[in-house]
Amino acid sequence: MKSTSISRFVVSILLVSFLAACGAETAPDNTAPTILSTIPSSSFMISGTSSNATGVAINSKITAVFSEPMNSTTINTSTFRIEGITGSIAYDSATKTATFTPSASLKKLTKYSVTVTTGVKDTAGNALAADYKWDFITGPVMSAGGRHVLLLKSDGKVWAWGRNNYGQVGDGTAVDLTTPTQLAGLSGTTFASVAGGGYHSLALKDDGTVIGWGYNGNGQLGNGEHTFSPVTSPVSVSGLTGITAIAGGEFHSLALKNDGTVWAWGANGRGQLGSGSTDGSYVPVKVSGLSNVIAIAAAVENSIALKSDFTVWTWGNNTYGQLGVSSGDLSSVPVQVAGLTGIVAVSSGYNHSLALKNDGTVWAWGRNDNDQLGFEYVSGQNFHPIPTQVAGLSGIASIAAGDWHNLSLKSGYTAWAWGNIYYGQLGSGHGSENGANVATPVQVINLSTKTVANLAAGEDFSLALCSDGTVFSWGNYEQGRLGTGFKSDIVKAPELVGTF
Repeated sequence: MKSTSISRFVVSILLVSFLAACGAETAPDNTAPTILSTIPSSSFMISGTSSNATGVAINSKITAVFSEPMNSTTINTSTFRIEGITGSIAYDSATKTATFTPSASLKKLTKYSVTVTTGVKDTAGNALAADYKWDFITGPVMSAGGRHVLLLKSDGKVWAWGRNNYGQVGDGTAVDLTTPTQLAGLSGTTFASVAGGGYHSLALKDDGTVIGWGYNGNGQLGNGEHTFSPVTSPVSVSGLTGITAIAGGEFHSLALKNDGTVWAWGANGRGQLGSGSTDGSYVPVKVSGLSNVIAIAAAVENSIALKSDFTVWTWGNNTYGQLGVSSGDLSSVPVQVAGLTGIVAVSSGYNHSLALKNDGTVWAWGRNDNDQLGFEYVSGQNFHPIPTQVAGLSGIASIAAGDWHNLSLKSGYTAWAWGNIYYGQLGSGHGSENGANVATPVQVINLSTKTVANLAAGEDFSLALCSDGTVFSWGNYEQGRLGTGFKSDIVKAPELVGTF
C-alpha cells in the first residue's frame, strides 16, 4: 500500500511537469503593448488629440519607448512615420526603444505630426490598441527659472539672460545679463532641452546626458559635490543616460529616463526627491515606486509626475495641499492626486500645482493667497488639496505656472493669465493699481497679431514664444529677467525681446 502511494505520487509529479513543459500551465500573452514615453514630447497623447511639444531642435531624432519587447520587423517607416518626412528606423531591444532618424534636418518653426500605428506588434503578436499620435514644433525651447531665462534655439544652441548671482545664466560670470547672450561655453554641443531652477540651470544634451550650472549649495547640479560659490561653467550630472526630460526646482532637480523612471537630486528636507527619506543627495537617486512616467515638473519643495495612464503623482511638501492629498505635511514617496483623470500636462508653481485635462480644462490645487487657483482667497483658508477647475477657461492647449501667477494658451493661440498682478506679470496692461490679485483669467494683450506657440512663467514675470521666432516678455524687470535691457519700471504688457 505504501509503495502504491509513492508510485502514484511520482506519476502525479511527472504529469504536472509534462503539462507545464507543454505550456498547459502558462497563460498566453494577450496584452496589447503601450508606449511609455516619446521624444520629443512634453505631453503624450492618444490618437484624436494633439500635444504641445514645442520648440524641439531641427536635428532631433524621434523615439518611442514601448512597455515590452517588440517585434522589430513590424517597426518600419510605414508603421512609425512623420508626416512628409523620410528617414530610417532602428529598434533597440535592450531599452525597448524605436528611433526614427530623419534623412535631413527638419525645417525651422514647423509643426510635425508623428504616428505609430497598430501595425506595430510585440513579440507575442499583440498590436497596439490604437494608433498613437503626437505633434511637435521645431524652434526655440524656452524655460524660466526663478529670475533668469534659458532659450534653446532650433540650431541646438543655448541663449540666456537675467539674474546671474550664482552663475545660473551660464556666460562664465556672476554678473546679471539684461539682454540675451549666446552661451559660448556650450558651443560644440547641441541640446534637446533646457530647464531653469531657482538659482541653477540644466541642459539636456542630444546624447541623453545632462549638464548643469549655477548654485550648487544643495547638490542640485548632481555632480557629486556641493559648493556655495557660483558654478559658472557646466558640470555633468553623474550617472544619467537615456534622459528624455528635465525639470528644475528651487533647490532640487528632476530627470525622466526613457524607461519611464524618474531620478532626483539636491535638497530633500521635505521629501521632494521622492526617495523615501528626507536625506539630500548630491547625485541622482531613483524616485521610489514610479514607472511609466511621461512628464515631470518641479516646484520649491515638491515634485509632480504625469504617468502614461494620464494620472498625476506628487511628492514633497504638502503644507498648502500642493500634493493633492488632504493629510500629512509631506510625503517622501509619490502619492496619487485623487480625482484627476485624463490629464495631459502638469506644471508646478511656488506652492501650487496645475493640470490640463484632455477636454481643454485646467485644474489647480495648493496655495491660494494670490488667487492663483482661480478663485478668491479667503483669510485663514490656504490649504486646498482638492483639484478645482479654473473657471472661465476652455479649449486650453498648454499651461505654465509661475511662483504666484499662471499662464495658459488657448487652442486659438491666445494667452490668458491669472493670480498675482502686482508687477504686471499677467500682461493685461495693469499692475498693482488694479489690485494685488486677479482670480478670473484675463487675456494677455499686444499679441493679437501673433501666433503664440509657447509660454513660460518665472517668479514674477512671463514670456511668450511665437511661431515666427519672436519672444515677448512682461512683468518685473529687475536683474534683467525680461531680457529687454535696463528698465526703470515694471512692464505691464508684452514687449519684444528679440527674434530667435
